[in-house]
Amino acid sequence: MDNYYKILSYKQLVFEQAYQLSSYYKTLEQYENSLAILSVLSELDPDNKDHYLIDKYQILLSLNQNRKVFNLLNTFNSNLEILNFKNSFIKPIKDFGSRYGFYLASLLLLIVATYRLTDIVMGPMANPFYLDMGYSLTEIGSVVKIVALIASVIGVFLGGILIKKIGLYYSLLTGAFLVMMTNACFSYVAISQEEYILLGSIKMPLKLSLIVGLDSIAAGIVGTVNITFLTSMVSKKYTAVQYALLTSFMMLPGKFFGGFSGLLASYFQEISNLTYGWMYFYLFTSLLTVPSIIFIMVNKNFFINDKSI
Repeated sequence: MDNYYKILSYKQLVFEQAYQLSSYYKTLEQYENSLAILSVLSELDPDNKDHYLIDKYQILLSLNQNRKVFNLLNTFNSNLEILNFKNSFIKPIKDFGSRYGFYLASLLLLIVATYRLTDIVMGPMANPFYLDMGYSLTEIGSVVKIVALIASVIGVFLGGILIKKIGLYYSLLTGAFLVMMTNACFSYVAISQEEYILLGSIKMPLKLSLIVGLDSIAAGIVGTVNITFLTSMVSKKYTAVQYALLTSFMMLPGKFFGGFSGLLASYFQEISNLTYGWMYFYLFTSLLTVPSIIFIMVNKNFFINDKSI
């Protein structure tokens, strides 16, 4: 983690996620959104106020390469540079490689590329699965908008607790196993008879609600752990650029394989039937978590011994 950034409470884990959102807007060149978030954070999180101010002034400097702004930035961090293409793209990559070396950097990038693979590949097929199983749009909406939202928020805070209590290594493993197990549970929904309960006037599918809730908790935990993992690898000099590159690298394999998820589901249905085809599909996507578990375990000494995480 950036040495200038201090996480002293679970509330600041939320601040950290908001900060990453500001970095995301920055990479999209939506600077007004990024500056607005940073301004709010600098008021709500005084422990890291200087950290947010650095980013604000970096944005201003990128928009207007003014020496006065650069000098102001240097009052916070004398290592900063006025960025051009070389400094904002080539140097961040060289910095990452020089800090970890080729072998370790490669293993870390393999973890980044495979850790969210199951979620990203499975995601596009969620709605087709619900519809094939006969759920109405109202039932799908009640599960996705109510159960999944609440469960995701719970998962985010549980992820923060896990990181603080058991550290990043065991949190990464826990998150990976949870995603693998909850994703496999969808295969049970595919072949079992649904039961319904009434919550006021809302008819809720019980099994789907339970499994979507568990899957969303797992996703919230993995999301928090993954943000911590990614931010632990960026340097204070190239925070936004390296985080953006790592995030893009994380999404690339999932988006590529996700493009074939529909073909994969259709294939499994052709060799069996509709319900068992979906069961095989979810069992297969659950197994996509296995490579990340192996890479994390191979890197155990790094996670245990690295004091920055």
